Amino acid sequence: MDAQLPLDIQRCFELGASRLGEDLVFLEWPNGGKDGAPAERNAMFNVAYYLGSLPKRYHLYFEGTAGNGRMDMMGCDGETAIAIEAKSLGDINRQSASLLTDLDRLLKFSPFLTEKLNDNSKPHQWWQEATNRWGILLILSFRGREIADAWKTDDTNLFREKMESYIKRRRRNTDSNGEISKFLALSQAIPLSGRGAALIIDGKHWQDCGEGWLLWGAIPLPNVRADANSDVGYIKSPGGFARA
Repeated sequence: MDAQLPLDIQRCFELGASRLGEDLVFLEWPNGGKDGAPAERNAMFNVAYYLGSLPKRYHLYFEGTAGNGRMDMMGCDGETAIAIEAKSLGDINRQSASLLTDLDRLLKFSPFLTEKLNDNSKPHQWWQEATNRWGILLILSFRGREIADAWKTDDTNLFREKMESYIKRRRRNTDSNGEISKFLALSQAIPLSGRGAALIIDGKHWQDCGEGWLLWGAIPLPNVRADANSDVGYIKSPGGFARA
């Protein structure tokens, strides 16, 4: 059986999605009057609110810098460590290709911490000491229910059926194969047990907005330390890149 993202994290995603929907309704979608998905940081903020409110709360940091690029959010509750990359799903193919790159970086992620501590103290190796580690993609989509339904299936025919319905309804251009192949590749890169979706908004409140969904894809990560000669997994310290 495939490993499953802890239920308390999934519940935080669901609550964060609902809270974001409430914010968007109250503030009347303050997006410059444009029919575009809100910036992904809005989803991360609401998810972080609940992760930090758990009985055993997550210690969280946004935009942590590693040698192989920034992580949008990372954290740990002392037992489970997480690294999160987030995107708003505008151009589905282009953003899915970018998310595949993010997923590759997540699979290689293993942070080292600054050695610049007082009294010869050793850094707390929270990533290595965690019982389990997860790489997570958070995806904001306001394209309608078909996107969420396609994301939550392993049946390629059903996936294509849902996406064809989306293409017909939204009259969106597709790739040369007549389908959104990068989104299919992204979904197939993550086990079904690691994929989920929570409703943000039902799409009835504004004229030009489909249903809003928060999608997530989670993969368990090994406890791997970066090679000393590699820049993968380094956190930028005040004096440059440091390793433990």
